[in-house]
Amino acid sequence: MAFPSARIRAWRSAFGGLRRGFDEAAAVQEILGQAPALARSSLEIPSQEALGDILALLDAASKFVSDNVALRKASILVVDLISSAQLEFRKESAAQVFSFLRGAIEQGVSSIQKAGLENHPCDHVFETVNALAFFVHGHGQHLSSDEANALVLGLVPLVASTRNSVRARKGGRFDSSIYTAIANVFTRAGSLVTKDTWQKVVQAFRKVLDQVGVELLEETAASRYYAAILRALHIVFSDAKAPLDDNIGGFVAVLRMFVSYGLPGNRTRAFPDATVPSPRSSQTAPQEVLKGKGSSLYRPPHLRSRMQDGGESSSPSLDSDKRTLFSDSEQSDNDNSQETDQFRSSKARTNAILCIQAIARADPKSLHAHWTLLLPTHNVLHPRLYQPTLVTTLIFDPVSKTRLAAASTISALLEGPAKAFLQVAEYKDSGKAGSFTTLSTSLGQIIVQLYTGLLHSVSNESQSGVLVAILKALSLLVSSSPFDRLPIGVLNDVINTVHKRIFELTPSSDQTLLVPGLSCLSVALAASSGSSQVLSSILEQNQVSKKSVLANLIYLARASPFSGVRIEALQALKAAVHSHSTLASLYWNELAEVVHEVIEHESATHITEVPFPVGNFRAVDEKTVYHSLKLLDELLRVLSGFNGADDMFDFPTTSPSPSLVPQPIKLLTATGRTVQNVPDKLDPAASQWLEVMNKFLPLVLYHGTPMGLQVRAAALTCFAGLTPGVYSNLSEKHQEYILSTVINAAIRDDTASVRSAASRAIGVLVGCSEIVERNQRLNSVVATIQAAISDAALSVRITSCWALANICDAFCKSFENGFPPIARDSKLLTTLAEVALKAAKDGDKVRANAVRALGNLAKFADFSDGVATDENRSPPLLWLGRMVQTLVSCITTGNVKVQWNVCHALGNLFLNRTISLPEMPWSSSVFSILLLLLRDSGNFKIRIHAASALAVPSCRDDFGESFGDVLHGLVHALESLDSGKTAPSSFKYMSTLSEQLDTTLLQILSYASPEDYCSLKDFLHKRAAFLHGWLHSLLRSPAPNLEGLERVSTKQTQALQAAQALGSLFSSGGDKTLQERFENLRVS
Repeated sequence: MAFPSARIRAWRSAFGGLRRGFDEAAAVQEILGQAPALARSSLEIPSQEALGDILALLDAASKFVSDNVALRKASILVVDLISSAQLEFRKESAAQVFSFLRGAIEQGVSSIQKAGLENHPCDHVFETVNALAFFVHGHGQHLSSDEANALVLGLVPLVASTRNSVRARKGGRFDSSIYTAIANVFTRAGSLVTKDTWQKVVQAFRKVLDQVGVELLEETAASRYYAAILRALHIVFSDAKAPLDDNIGGFVAVLRMFVSYGLPGNRTRAFPDATVPSPRSSQTAPQEVLKGKGSSLYRPPHLRSRMQDGGESSSPSLDSDKRTLFSDSEQSDNDNSQETDQFRSSKARTNAILCIQAIARADPKSLHAHWTLLLPTHNVLHPRLYQPTLVTTLIFDPVSKTRLAAASTISALLEGPAKAFLQVAEYKDSGKAGSFTTLSTSLGQIIVQLYTGLLHSVSNESQSGVLVAILKALSLLVSSSPFDRLPIGVLNDVINTVHKRIFELTPSSDQTLLVPGLSCLSVALAASSGSSQVLSSILEQNQVSKKSVLANLIYLARASPFSGVRIEALQALKAAVHSHSTLASLYWNELAEVVHEVIEHESATHITEVPFPVGNFRAVDEKTVYHSLKLLDELLRVLSGFNGADDMFDFPTTSPSPSLVPQPIKLLTATGRTVQNVPDKLDPAASQWLEVMNKFLPLVLYHGTPMGLQVRAAALTCFAGLTPGVYSNLSEKHQEYILSTVINAAIRDDTASVRSAASRAIGVLVGCSEIVERNQRLNSVVATIQAAISDAALSVRITSCWALANICDAFCKSFENGFPPIARDSKLLTTLAEVALKAAKDGDKVRANAVRALGNLAKFADFSDGVATDENRSPPLLWLGRMVQTLVSCITTGNVKVQWNVCHALGNLFLNRTISLPEMPWSSSVFSILLLLLRDSGNFKIRIHAASALAVPSCRDDFGESFGDVLHGLVHALESLDSGKTAPSSFKYMSTLSEQLDTTLLQILSYASPEDYCSLKDFLHKRAAFLHGWLHSLLRSPAPNLEGLERVSTKQTQALQAAQALGSLFSSGGDKTLQERFENLRVS
């Protein structure tokens, strides 16, 4: 047996008294007296033995709560032993250590409070807090919720005790340890901290920063102290538990002071080619708006001498070929020299900016009011007029990590609700702004200065990481900017500046810069406002230079060795074509060639069972093929004149009600496509489609690799951009090829995404008369959809049900355009109805279109008794009741989109003249359901459609015994509009709902006859004053503009008819006074 070493014997000797339970006080003092030796001995002691002895020491030392020195020594020794022995703690043992350290800190705080918070020496607490910070960093995962909150609350008083002096103890080390401990607790167990504890911490930091902000000391100790505070505050803000509310203003004001901390005077990083914008008017040339002219950037004297010695010319710009890009890892915080980051002040600046970023992510809307403090409104490039903002930091700060923080914080400000906030911005020249600056003007100035600063940084930033962050911020700014209210040419300057910078890099350059640069360029090219100037610039560039934006994008899409770069270039080309449709026809050959090269060189595997002769081709990158097909799809849609929405739930409505009020709402009610006759001349896009079908699609429609599934889906999606005009101009052979391709894919493909894309294409193709008017093609389509509705994949069922609704919509159009034989095919209609009824039992995304399909069928199907039928099929009258029952069920259980469509479907049902509404047993329940939606629905769009459906019946008899209920419900809905209970999200629909209720109620009142007086007597007398005032206001309503004149005139005519009808009602009841009041109403 080996004898224990001397260190092990010394350890066991020191802890022997404690183990034997003798005098604990003496045992603890003996152990503390041998602290240095014990730390060395812990390396050889078995971990379980060492852990047991340490926990025993903590238990004994915790009994001497009045001895601060003993507690401090015990804390230090315990942490030294833990770090030396590298012990593994479980939750119970870690909790004992946390409890001891917390008790020692609380005892120290108590001593400080008794002796005076500001002047009491507290080294023992400082050491204990350091020990806590260390232990939390290593074992914070064992903290319980109660312990984490107790630790933080125990540290809060110490935060308060340090706010009066940076030099409180040993150059601020004491202060820093507190913030390090708080930061470690939030880092390791922030999710366990309660809202109440978090708010107390925030309040404590607020008081500290208010005191610190009185005077910022520029020295090493102060800098370290500030950096520690701000780092901890950043971590606390990053785990926000509640809004900052009234604290935001105070925090922003102090944090802004730190943005320029440690930058003496005008000592800033000077870019060689910076220029200063001169004052400008709204008519200033585009390049002068952002760049300015006539004055150069101020240079400190020491830089002037270097320029003179170097013999530089008056033009200080750098040769782009000599610009070198460095990664942030190649430089320390002290990028340039010790002189640029005195006493390492950049850490304080960086942490302050990160605090602003955390606030922006936690409570972005509350920060909007303080943008003028954080972002420049003028002269952003003038260092002599330097104001500490995020943009000036991005331009002038000498430390790359600080600039990176500024760029990422600008991005945080521009994310989320900022897009809606910036839509009110409007740039005005300073001479036209007036003495009072409105919010819109301030935002306009901020946006212009943001563009000035960001574009300047794009042109001059040498650090690759910072440049990537700047490009992200610029992308967000472009996507949020209202260019039609900004100086002309701003968008052009963005495109030209980004294009120039990214194409200074060679195709073989690191894609970490090219990819975000191309992504930013793509966002700029996709911007819809300001597109005319951009298009003119692109066309002009192509005429005078071979290095135009479009030419370079095409070059990168072809030649770059990086797939990520090729993909971004393809997306940028797609954005350019989408926003500037002229490019599709002007550059079809060049862009089509790019797509063909990508497909031909990067497609995969051998093709089998292809109806066209196709050779083998190499496998490289399927994602690039996919994005090239998306570009091809966009080209074809633009050339075909396709105006449908990409989202199948966003087609505009075609209401069954002739009196639906025009409204700016996208609704789920119709496809917006019509059946068109064959045009007299060849559609110009037909030739491009022929080229695509003969040359492109055979290479990708039969992909066999796993990634090829995505490629096949993208290829089939191209067919969803076909318009009836193009399809009708194709030959019979190509029409059959398209239809058979999508049908085979929808039925036979093994991949759900491919089947879904094929079903979507079918949903578009059924809008072509060449399909719906030919029985063989139509039967194939219906059979395909019937099978797809039962698909196991939800995505397939959604698109196939959408296609089903489109077929039924096409039948409506066919019936209206004079092709009743197909629309009256009882067997076919029954099949469609059964499929739709089955789909209506699916989830809401499927039911929404199933209901739309039923509504379209209900509009034209012959529900009369004498309809002939196939022996194996039921006539429409037999599934009419089931359809109504399904619609009512969907209203009560469906989501908002389903309810919209049910209202629309019921309106279509009321239009069908083969139905005698008074004789239907379900008519009263249908009217009751619509009135229920009108009264109780919190969604104004649903109420609008319910009111619209109630306006469809064409006579009094259609309402039967429900007439009084409908009239009562409409009046009640109109009265309750001004109840003040409207949700803020519904305000924008208030006027539309009011107009729809007016229109529907006027129509219902015009149906009233003297026979209705007895049933309406009580109601009419109670509401006579309201009805009179309402009609009087309608007759006095002025037209808002020339466009609204006809609508107002029609409504006033209806109001007079309603007044006369009410007069007749009161006349039949012998009430001459009310009769005269209503009959005397006139247009005024």
